Amino acid sequence: MLSAAPALTPNNNGQKAGEQYAFRLYNPNAGQHVYMTSVFEAIQTQKVDWTYEEKGD
Repeated sequence: MLSAAPALTPNNNGQKAGEQYAFRLYNPNAGQHVYMTSVFEAIQTQKVDWTYEEKGD
C-alpha cells in the first residue's frame, strides 16, 4: 500500500524582517484559488478542504 505525501502546512518559516509572504490555496470543488498573507487564515482555510499550494514573498 502506498502512502500519500504529507500535506503541506502554511507557515512563515524563513520570513525575514520586512518580508510578507502570500499563501496560495486552491478549492478543487469550485476550481478557485485564493491568496492571503495571514498564516492563521491560511491554516483555517486549509481545514475546510482548501489545498495549500505554495507561499511566495
